[in-house]
Amino acid sequence: MSTSQASPAAAQRIPAPHLEQFAQDVLAHEGIPPEHAAQSARHLVLCDLRGVETHGITRLSALAQRIRNGVVNANANIHVERRRAASALVNGDNGLGVPVSTFATRLAVRLAGEQGIATVGVRNSNHFGMAADYALQMAEAGCLGIVTTNSSPAMVPWGAAKKFLGTNPICFGAPTNDEPLILDMATSVVAMGHVVLAEKRGQPIPDTWAVGPDGLPTTDPTLARQGGARPLADYKGSGLALMVEIFTSLLTGATLGVHSAGFFSDMSRPADVAHLFIAIDIGAFVEPDSFKERLHGLMAEMRALPLAPGFDRVTLPGEIEAERLRDRRANGVPLDPAVLADLRQLAKQTGVPLRT
Repeated sequence: MSTSQASPAAAQRIPAPHLEQFAQDVLAHEGIPPEHAAQSARHLVLCDLRGVETHGITRLSALAQRIRNGVVNANANIHVERRRAASALVNGDNGLGVPVSTFATRLAVRLAGEQGIATVGVRNSNHFGMAADYALQMAEAGCLGIVTTNSSPAMVPWGAAKKFLGTNPICFGAPTNDEPLILDMATSVVAMGHVVLAEKRGQPIPDTWAVGPDGLPTTDPTLARQGGARPLADYKGSGLALMVEIFTSLLTGATLGVHSAGFFSDMSRPADVAHLFIAIDIGAFVEPDSFKERLHGLMAEMRALPLAPGFDRVTLPGEIEAERLRDRRANGVPLDPAVLADLRQLAKQTGVPLRT
């Protein structure tokens, strides 16, 4: 999520449009319809632009493999299964998580425009990537947004010695006069994608991130994947992850996260991941311009606070990601050698050219 590490110094900068075209062509090569391929490619590169490398282009080869294995439905019929005035249940038909979630987000915004607030649950989906993307879409449509998802077991609950809960992220978004304010966080110390990326790079991880299969802290990412991530703020993160499970899989009738297939670890069966999207139309409560002005004032007051020792500013949620996005759009997306090698191997397998 927003706790991404900086890219290594050896990273090579690739223009974002080149990466997006490559991802789109690879997904199309695997049989994904053009619109869904374009949505998924845009999302992957947006993750890298915002510095959320764990959910970005590094996942493309695993996505392609899941499609090839038939555990993702390339021609999914995403549809509304149940509907009321301000709510809907979407069946993703085992399609890619990004197109399914884009469908649900747009539906939530439309229903919120009609009813003031809308809740859209999703079942029979796959990993939806970066929750911030959907909260950004809601904010840009003049809504407050809340987005969450369950996931396969990756976190060791507080007091347990075995992973059981997902890292189940929670994301909030609000429109401003400038970049939307976005809080996107895992309920674990870090998203498990950071551990996977460290393993790919051959790097150790901090011993505060995860435990090994023996339940003890580890710096070895391979052992951490066997053990599990530690919950954020101990019992608080563990409790939040459990509530996300209730608000997603139990509410939608999806498979419990503990029984769903891991994105990287289980390529043999569909995931049946569940999501929840809540959109609140600001105009149903207050004038949108007034809301933005008051939020601007709140943010300005926070930025003007006296600084704690060692800090050069008060940073608000999503600011660092927005700064990375501006830099990377102008100067290219930094890809470290391990990720670039993975993409070149994928280019070789598919025959899709990778422009660097």
